[in-house]
Amino acid sequence: MALYRATKSALWGMSVVMSKEWGPKGVRVNGLAPGPFETTNSARQGREDAVRNATLFKRIATFEEIVPPLLYLVSDASKFMTGSILTIDGGVSP
Repeated sequence: MALYRATKSALWGMSVVMSKEWGPKGVRVNGLAPGPFETTNSARQGREDAVRNATLFKRIATFEEIVPPLLYLVSDASKFMTGSILTIDGGVSP
């Protein structure tokens, strides 16, 4: 869990710094921080129950649940948004 949280913090910090550097040039810098979602990752096999139980919903996300927030970030609907991270992790990080 410590590595997970450190990675999310680094992602947020990087997006804030980059947005301040590139924002005046008209570049938006945002990120998507997904939690556990369905994959064929063999390294996670055998730990699926622990991963599932880490979320408040006691399940992992489907790919279809990750796509809409990503589409929001790349659309004009988020054109006044920069330096932000959308966390889609089922409540893993409070």
